[in-house]
Amino acid sequence: MISKKRFGYALLFTIFIIFAITIILSQILFITNKSIQSGNQVRNYIQLSYLTKDVIKLIKQSSELKNIKDADSFDAFLQNFSFIPIKFKDGSKAIIKILPSSNTVNINEVSGWKKYQKDRFLSYLRTYGVISPDYFLNLLIDVETPKSTLTDIKTDLPSLNDTVINKWRDFEKIEQYYIKITKDYNILNVPWRQIISFYGNEIDANYMSCDLWNLVYSDSINNIKIQNLCHNRQTINTLKNLSLSDDEIKDVKKFGITTDTEKIKVIIKLFSKDKKDIISSFSYNIKTKKVSNASMAF
Repeated sequence: MISKKRFGYALLFTIFIIFAITIILSQILFITNKSIQSGNQVRNYIQLSYLTKDVIKLIKQSSELKNIKDADSFDAFLQNFSFIPIKFKDGSKAIIKILPSSNTVNINEVSGWKKYQKDRFLSYLRTYGVISPDYFLNLLIDVETPKSTLTDIKTDLPSLNDTVINKWRDFEKIEQYYIKITKDYNILNVPWRQIISFYGNEIDANYMSCDLWNLVYSDSINNIKIQNLCHNRQTINTLKNLSLSDDEIKDVKKFGITTDTEKIKVIIKLFSKDKKDIISSFSYNIKTKKVSNASMAF
């Protein structure tokens, strides 16, 4: 177990470095209030880009991240370093969040799902009253698969022809298209942000929400078992720690569920004075030190 005293000093030093860097950046990148709107946006973009690069560099150098071996040590890290507020000299603000990365299903993998996964997904949508879950599944498959023509969504919405859903705006277009065709608004009741993301292929059982457990293990006869799973607060070192049969473990493993805590997600949000907030995010693998899924959105 990591020494709490050493852990705290290291984190305070890391936070101090981040603050020092951002203060310097805010002075270098300062633009007067007379700048035109486009100039402000460019400044915000540059400011966030530099901040993101510095955060990546600091994370790669962090000895504390190297010491994360399981959910317990990761939780200890998050308690001290999951949220950092930053204030710039020009009045803009930023926050840095570090979250477990492996706690959602990658919606871009739906087209490759096996029968069990698709059946669980359809069953889950039905619990929210979705009238045509098969049609919604076909919409996702069409968007992700270049030659798939199960629906007309790519003809009607050519902007979705990129074969990868990489932001919520695009996912919401699929929702709205579904509503337009089916007149079924129940699709909006599904807690999508609790169960899906647009990257990754593994889920850490230690960080799964009740919504996600209901998706990968949705069986009305096992509601009590689901509650035990999602409210479990003990470290799950192996899937055998779960109160599931061997067959049930095989089923949930089909969704890529593991007990390895090796990925984090870093979100950096810049709040500017002109209300043009922008967000930068990326995934980081603690073991390989590789950054992936980097994106920036206005």
